Formats: sequence, C-alpha cells, structure tokens
Amino acid sequence: MRAMNGLVLSVVLGLVGAGVWIAFSRLLDIRFLVVLAFGVGALAGVGMALGTRYKGGVGLGVLTGVVCVLCCFVAKGTIAYFRAHEFLHDGATVSDAEAYDALCQDIYWSLVDEGVLHGDEETIPLAVFEDASAQWQAMSFDEQEAYKANLAGTWEDLDGTATGIVSTIAFLFSWSWLDIVCVFSATGMAYRFGSVMRHEESDEVPQWATGDASTLMAKPGAPPASVVNTAPAGTLGTPEAAPRVEGADSFWTRLGAEPPVSNTPSMKRTPKAAADGAGQQEPPRAEAA
Repeated sequence: MRAMNGLVLSVVLGLVGAGVWIAFSRLLDIRFLVVLAFGVGALAGVGMALGTRYKGGVGLGVLTGVVCVLCCFVAKGTIAYFRAHEFLHDGATVSDAEAYDALCQDIYWSLVDEGVLHGDEETIPLAVFEDASAQWQAMSFDEQEAYKANLAGTWEDLDGTATGIVSTIAFLFSWSWLDIVCVFSATGMAYRFGSVMRHEESDEVPQWATGDASTLMAKPGAPPASVVNTAPAGTLGTPEAAPRVEGADSFWTRLGAEPPVSNTPSMKRTPKAAADGAGQQEPPRAEAA
C-alpha cells in the first residue's frame, strides 16, 4: 500500500515539475532550460519518499527513476508539440502570389456556381485571371493583408496529422548531448531520493520484551542464566549462594589447582548465633557527671 501511495505522489509531483518546465519554455526559448529536469527528478524522488514514508530500497529507487524519465519525456514532447503547432499555424505566412492564385480559384468556382462555366475546363479561362488581377489591384494594402490572414486561417490541420508528424520529428531532433546528460543525471537523483531508507521510531513495546522474567532472561542482550543469582532471600553473600559461572571449574582443572573458596563472612545468622545474641545484654552506659 505504501508503495502505491509513493508511486501516485511521485507521478503527481513529477508532472508538476514537468509543467513548470513547459511553462518556462513558453516564456523563454532557451535550450538551457533542460536543467529543469533536475527539478523533475527531485520532485519525483521526494514524492516517492514521502508516499512510502521512507521505506526505501533498490526497487522503489528504480521505479522512481522510471517515473522521472517518463515525466521528462512528457515535458519534451509537449514542448515539441507547441513548437510544431506554431510552425504550422502561427508562423505560416501567405505570399502575394499564393493569395492571387487563391483569388483566381475563388472567382472560377463562383462562376461555376452561377452557371457561367461548367467546371470541367482543362485550364482556367484567361478572363478569370484578368478579373482576379483587377480585384487584387483594387484592394488596399490593409485589405490585401486581411485577405491573406483569412486565407492562412483556412489552412488548418483539421485531423492533426501534420501537427503530429512535425511534433514527432521535432521531439526526436530536440535531443542534444546536454538534454541526455541532464535527463540521465535527473534520473540518478530521483533514484537516490526514492531509495532513501529511514527507520521509524515507535513507542510500541517490542515483542521480545513481553513476558515473565525467566523469558526475558533468555532474550538477546539479557545476562545468561548461568550467572543469575537465584539464591533464597537472606542468604546473599554466603559461599553457598555465590553465583556459579559456567566453565570456571574446568578453568581451575586445567591449571591443576583447586578453585579458591570465598572468605566473605556470612550475613546469615544461624539459630545458635541468634540465641547467643539474645542472651547478651548491652553494657550499661556511663552517666554523665
């Protein structure tokens, strides 16, 4: 689930970065705007890291790199489409000769509609050219420019075929060594950000820390049971209650000596000592003069 959230957030932020790249390309026609691909890679990587809550790993890093490459392709393709559209439509101009030929065609087909001509003539009659020339000369400069602008507006790519072809060609030829280096580096940045792994802190008690004391002693990090003093209460400090360490006897055996005996006095009072203590009386204290 976290991987899916990371993928969605990575795609969204990557497309936001691609949109910023496209917007700047519409304002500034500069080839060095390809450095904005680093922003696309960074946003895609941050989106993956935040969406997965820094789950990290090689798989998520590779997925983030793929998202970065696709977003960069979207940006480059959209820029190529806008430039192709401008080339075919906004940048198209109609010359005076093209306008004159179009005017001749308009007059010819108008005469066909009126029944003056049949429309099956092999060539346009000379009278049509003379009429077209007279009409063109009678127009003012502004009227001629308006006629050419109107004619350019009718030359539309209705099905988008020409725009699609020119866009594809513009996209393929828009890649330079700088574009390749920037997109490749941005992909590496996206991989780095998307594969970041961070351990989350939790207040939940770990499973190994639950249970009774005997169970906890057997867990990693706990002292071994061989050195735990399990002597009864009141017998601590006696030689009999001293903790036994595994391997101690074999150590002294290898040395050929007896293990040392602890001389620590016992803190346990035997019945006899208790009786003797009870029979003794505290010596009288000297009264102050």
